[in-house]
Amino acid sequence: MKAIISLVLAFSLFAGCANPEPRTNSSTDDGSVPERPQTIEDPEALIDELHQRMRAQRDQPDLPTWPDEGGFSYLTEEVLNELKTGSSDGVVFIASLLCGSSNLLAPEVTSIAKEHSLESDVFVSVSGSDHPSGELFDQIIDDLVETLAFPTLVVFRKGRVVDIHVGVDTDLTSAVTYFFARNGFVEIEPEFLYQLDDLPQDSVPMFVRSRRGLHGAQLDGVDFQGVSIVRGSFSGTSLRGANLEDVSLRNALLGHVDLTGARLRGADLTNAFFSNTICPDGTNSDDNGFTCEGHLE
Repeated sequence: MKAIISLVLAFSLFAGCANPEPRTNSSTDDGSVPERPQTIEDPEALIDELHQRMRAQRDQPDLPTWPDEGGFSYLTEEVLNELKTGSSDGVVFIASLLCGSSNLLAPEVTSIAKEHSLESDVFVSVSGSDHPSGELFDQIIDDLVETLAFPTLVVFRKGRVVDIHVGVDTDLTSAVTYFFARNGFVEIEPEFLYQLDDLPQDSVPMFVRSRRGLHGAQLDGVDFQGVSIVRGSFSGTSLRGANLEDVSLRNALLGHVDLTGARLRGADLTNAFFSNTICPDGTNSDDNGFTCEGHLE
């Protein structure tokens, strides 16, 4: 029985998701469909062969081609140490072999990097494989809030992380351009990605919550009171005069955010990420120990 189960599982792994061939409606005299017996002379040998093929695929992962096509370098221990000590600045592109979004974002990063000669500033960390760059993934996470997913772009400047971009957007070209522009890699005046003028004002908070935040958005004056947006990504968003009282922003990304005049009384900012953030009192988080705590009014 174990051999049969193993054989079914092994065959399923290699069969993929192709549509099965149409079955005929041939039947016996009593109308029932006859069984189609199959004979495998040596099932144990077949199972062993399939297991060997699976091990070969696991030991030699099919790395994506876009890092080489983009002229990027894979992240190494030496490069990561240089970024963390401030010896050099750069962008780390954290991707996953099992994440289709990583392959969606990659061409946009490649295009921007080539257009502005940034190939030497972008380093790729591939998780979900035996590639050495993937082993450095945990070291990056240890230094950041727990919001990382795939794909993620992380900017290092002067030895610290100064900006984080998580996931993909409908307009990937604009999103990637906005990210590189606000970090000074591209000499283009950043423009907001989302205005939300077509949405009723009272619908905006739940829309933003459903998106787990909204980076690069114009959200001035929006009333979010009491809404939970845990691990929300607001990088590059304007929240001037917004009502964020009693809002849960645990592990939120608030880098390059304008909070001028925003109300945050009772807001949960545990492990929130601040970088070049304009605090409610008009000061910059970088001048306050990279936080807005104590400068919320």
